[in-house]
Amino acid sequence: CLKPNGKMIVSTLAMKNTFVKNSKKLSFERYHFKKYEKYKRKLSLEYKLYIPSSKKSFANLFPKNNNIDLEIGSWDNEYCEVEGKHLVALLKKNK
Repeated sequence: CLKPNGKMIVSTLAMKNTFVKNSKKLSFERYHFKKYEKYKRKLSLEYKLYIPSSKKSFANLFPKNNNIDLEIGSWDNEYCEVEGKHLVALLKKNK
């Protein structure tokens, strides 16, 4: 669905992310997070998560295509006692 020279960025949590560390592992690469937010208000948070186990596993989510360049990277952030570890994919369609 990308136009020629179009780009798409996809980001997801990584294994070392605080939310993943505080989740219950359901099966390979699948987790369940259920906690209360501890800042400002008591808000119940519940997520079912798919967490790639590696950059290679994340890359396998995207189809192999000679017309699309795929680059996998990562980024981290830390604030409010949360370690934000993320994987990111950059897809670029060639002409």
